[in-house]
Amino acid sequence: MTIPAESSPSLLFNLNRSATELDVFLKIFPKSLMIWISQCTNQRLEKLGQTIHPTDPSEIMLVLGCILVMSYNKVPKFSHYWPSNPSLGNVAIKNAISRDRCKMLLSKLYFAEPEKPENASKTYYIDEVVSCLKQTFKKCRSESSYQSIDESMAKFKGRSSLKQYMR
Repeated sequence: MTIPAESSPSLLFNLNRSATELDVFLKIFPKSLMIWISQCTNQRLEKLGQTIHPTDPSEIMLVLGCILVMSYNKVPKFSHYWPSNPSLGNVAIKNAISRDRCKMLLSKLYFAEPEKPENASKTYYIDEVVSCLKQTFKKCRSESSYQSIDESMAKFKGRSSLKQYMR
């Protein structure tokens, strides 16, 4: 048995110092994913018969970007990201999308074809997104001899028939 050579993790895609936040975002979340989500969401809106203006990939990108910013810039209420006082909230989110449109898109966001096949798995509604992200994440990083895997699980109160295994 041989000990593997020491290697450090590296990014597999090329980014230089002039790369913007959008460049990094699009390396991790490809445009094809945004197109897929917008198509599925629009199909769902048509099926429900709602008269809401259809979305497009750029708007889905804005919503996902806002969710990422909201995950580290916590405020007490969702509406606090769009305050009337200019010194409060988050200017980037406020300038990107209106509160009502963001709320509506988050409530109608759909990740799969509206017609679920009879033999579909329990995770049918997120399978396409998960497979796309798995492929993208594999392309983004290399293996390293010093990687850690966090095996802690968040407490879950509720019922779920999905079985989870750590690999």
